[in-house]
Formats: sequence, C-alpha cells, structure tokens
Amino acid sequence: AGHRSVAIAPEAGSQRLRDLINKGLTQEVILQAVAHLASGGISNLKLYFLIGLPTETTKDIDELLALVTAIRGIWLEAGRKRGRLGHLTLSLNPFIPKPFTPLQWAPMAREKALQNTLKRIRSAVARMPNTDMICESLRASVLQAFLARGDRRVAQVLPLLAAGLNLKAACREAGLVPDFYVTRQRTENELFPWEVIDNGVRRDYLWQEYCRALEGRATPRCAPGCRRCGVCG
Repeated sequence: AGHRSVAIAPEAGSQRLRDLINKGLTQEVILQAVAHLASGGISNLKLYFLIGLPTETTKDIDELLALVTAIRGIWLEAGRKRGRLGHLTLSLNPFIPKPFTPLQWAPMAREKALQNTLKRIRSAVARMPNTDMICESLRASVLQAFLARGDRRVAQVLPLLAAGLNLKAACREAGLVPDFYVTRQRTENELFPWEVIDNGVRRDYLWQEYCRALEGRATPRCAPGCRRCGVCG
C-alpha cells in the first residue's frame, strides 16, 4: 500500500481561475482530499494543473505555488508518521482552446509567456525536496491548438508537417500565420469552421458560459428537466 499512487486535478491554483473553468472545487476541499489520501497510506501523489488559462496573472501562479506548498506540507507530515516521505509530482499542461466549448473564443497563451510561467514554477519546485514537475511539450501544444481550431486551409500544412517541417516553417510555405489560429481572440459573432457540425449545444449558450467564466460566475450542474444548453431541448 505504501507505494500506491493517486492523481488529483485541481486544474488551477487560484480560486478565481477554478471558478473561471467552473471546476467547483475550493482550496479547503482540495486539502481535505489530500489529507484523506495521505492518511490512507498513499505515498505518491500527482497534481494536474493547467497553465495559460484566460486572464491568468502572476498572482494566480503565486496561488498555485502556495497551494502546492500547502499540499506538500500535508503530504510530508503524513509521510513522516509512516516513516516514508513519498513523492509529489506536478503535471503542468498548457490550456488549449477547443471547439464546442465556452472557451472556443479565447486565445491560447503565447509560447514565450508559457515558457516564463514554467521557468518560474520549475525554479520554485527545485527548492522542494521529494517534489518534481513534468510538462507537455509547448511546441506540441501549439500544434494541437493550431489543428483543433484550423479551417480547410490548414490541410495544406499537413503534408509539410509530415515531411518534417516545424509548424512555423510549414505555415510560411503555405502562406498561413499560426497566430491567426492559435493566439487570436475571437469575437462573439465570428463563424467557426467546425460549426458545419451540429453537436446540439446552442452557440448562444456557449457564449453566455464564456461571459460567465470571465466574470467568475459558476454554473450549477444540470437538474432533472434542464434545457439550458439545448441538447435536451
């Protein structure tokens, strides 16, 4: 039992950003879950966080590190009692806007900003024994965002990528600008290439949820008879 591992996903370090993504978790609940796992003999814990969420600031990263410090304190205390400190792993992944979600209008953070955030977190984690961090490739994340929100012109880039060109070089050859797809803020009435598919969720509902997210207003779970999004209408 002493070598079991568990993963939990706070997703964001600050309550403000957890509210933005409608996570529905408070720091108190997160710390209670950690204490419960620690007391149950779990020795290795992985924490999943998103970086580069819309409106993220350095204060949000400060709160992420403060949350990790609090979690680590609980974890180490439990480890000392059982005679084995265990290990804490931070898994950091860049936020990638996806179609048919409220954040489909949001830009992805620029790669340089993500690099700076990772550098800051890595520096803090380096001073925490029994703690390490892993992160998805930023280059792969940018490519994923490019493909996720691409239109038919992106098809020209696929053979070039398959031939070994990186995204910037492939776009340059195809006459495209990666930032148009990846880091550009969309406006309310912009038509999206994926809207040729009807997934049942009303567009105005997604926009309303995007506005609620930016205002930090959580949306409650569906109740019986709920018709908010249009799927069950």
